[in-house]
Amino acid sequence: MSLILGSFINVKNFIYTQSMKRQKRGFLVEVVLFLLVLSALVSGQTISGRGCYTFLESNLYCQQLEAGEVQADCRSFPNCDASQEFVPGSDCSDVPECEMITCNVDCQEYPFGKCQQLGLDQGGPAGQPVSDAEYNLWCSEGCCTFPLSITGNTFCQFRLNNYACALRAQQSGVQNPTFVTGVSVEQC
Repeated sequence: MSLILGSFINVKNFIYTQSMKRQKRGFLVEVVLFLLVLSALVSGQTISGRGCYTFLESNLYCQQLEAGEVQADCRSFPNCDASQEFVPGSDCSDVPECEMITCNVDCQEYPFGKCQQLGLDQGGPAGQPVSDAEYNLWCSEGCCTFPLSITGNTFCQFRLNNYACALRAQQSGVQNPTFVTGVSVEQC
């Protein structure tokens, strides 16, 4: 009887050991599967083909590039997500933020998104496109004046454009500066 009982215990221990090995193996398989699924989800954000790159901080902003070029450039910026900054199959001329415009900030040509950021970078409102009809208003040098509320004096500076005048006024707490083009320094 003790022989049978001993054999029964040995079989039970064998089954238990095999069961534990299976459980460990099963857990390991589950971990591997989880990692594979997670990897597939993350790599699901990969990009391919040719398209327009729209990451504003890059020197390659608004250029039509291959996906590999975009991924390589995007990796050099900690806040760049290639899947969000790439318009696959698109020519940049189809992307509104890449439309080339004359910017009211400094009257140079930029993609629209760059112009907007240029204004913000200077501490003012986002830059905006200047139409041909508004070119002289925004891009001619002129006389900028506004009252300085702290001293009671008047700010007066020549050779600013309209945006720079408005920015100086904003920085001084004034909302509506006077900007006049076509005057001389003496008239200012």
